[in-house]
Amino acid sequence: MKILMLTGSPRKKGVTARLAAAFQKGAKEAGHEVKRYDTPWMKVSPCKACCHCRKNDEKCIYDDDMTPLIGKDGEILNADLILLVSPVYYWGLTAQLKTVVDRFYAVGRSMREKNQKIMLISSAGDSDPAVFNSIKAFYQSLRDWTHWQDAGTLLIPGCHEPEDLENTDFEEKAYEMGKNL
Repeated sequence: MKILMLTGSPRKKGVTARLAAAFQKGAKEAGHEVKRYDTPWMKVSPCKACCHCRKNDEKCIYDDDMTPLIGKDGEILNADLILLVSPVYYWGLTAQLKTVVDRFYAVGRSMREKNQKIMLISSAGDSDPAVFNSIKAFYQSLRDWTHWQDAGTLLIPGCHEPEDLENTDFEEKAYEMGKNL
């Protein structure tokens, strides 16, 4: 299986970075191909709704770090599974990851015709499960609109710092998500 992992945390050694690494390890051990893009270090212009892609065979007007992801031969359309990994930033995905997801617009029509899967891993410093409500609603809306199959979610409350993962089974759960695909 080809997995496209899109991470959103600007903290290279943060909670979601560790969860993403655990998932990736499990998926690779199971024989899956994982292509990981860490969106905070990508140069990605925000979608400006110019509809250039609608008039030009899904080619975006921008030539930036999204170029390998979008288009008929891009990573998005060629993946069997899209994994979004993001901490909760003010009740949503990080701006960096959201900017990348907004650019899915260029291949939106084609995404709806693909038989793909989607997963979500998210963490929050707050231990109230309600902190995930907006991310869950966004994830469900994206999944429903694209017709992608839900392959699972892992929501980790109460973990702001990497050491908060100690004495938990959260990294093991992320590893098992990847391993059991």
